[in-house]
Amino acid sequence: MLDLFGEAVRTWFDTVLTPHWPDLVCAYRQQVTCASQRLAQHGLGGLFAGLHPAIRWREPVLEVRTWWGGDLPGTGHGLILLPSPLAGPRPRVLAEPGRPILLVYPVVMGAHGAAAGGDSLGRLLGVTRALVLHRLAADGGLTTTVLSRAVGISLSSASEHATALRSAGLVASEREGGAVRHHLTALGAELLRGSSGDSTEGWLPPDQAAGWPSVLP
Repeated sequence: MLDLFGEAVRTWFDTVLTPHWPDLVCAYRQQVTCASQRLAQHGLGGLFAGLHPAIRWREPVLEVRTWWGGDLPGTGHGLILLPSPLAGPRPRVLAEPGRPILLVYPVVMGAHGAAAGGDSLGRLLGVTRALVLHRLAADGGLTTTVLSRAVGISLSSASEHATALRSAGLVASEREGGAVRHHLTALGAELLRGSSGDSTEGWLPPDQAAGWPSVLP
């Protein structure tokens, strides 16, 4: 029985995951790199702010919106952050006595990467910029900081992608106090509608598809 189960798992892996494995590994490494940069530059607050809209740091408490509610005290053995392309749409917290707490959170590219990377828009602009456009379409405009959190990239990367899309006429930006807010132009919206039958109304990011707010206040 175990042999049959093992063969079934291997067959599933070869059929479903192997064709996308390079992209999944790339998404994982991108998340680890961005998280490391945020921790070094902005501390714990910056680290957790960019992981997932359902995760936020309110010192000394880490708040995570999961499938269940309740308080979980620390185990005294640390916390392991695990970005996963198969975890979505909500983070999961796994805890066992005497072991580190495991926080598994969705990788944005994993959650929508197959669609974004496989359609014409993903091939034309790149997966991340396609996700930026989709996110702006779904949320109706975001500041650079909120955009970086929503897409799961660093603040500098969000600024670079927004600048590139603005140069192409797909995004418009306006200063709003000390922040810069980005929103789709008519050309950007038309590009989304025309790319592989995509619709700015039909696409929702994983957290909104699950009925969650796009970002936490």
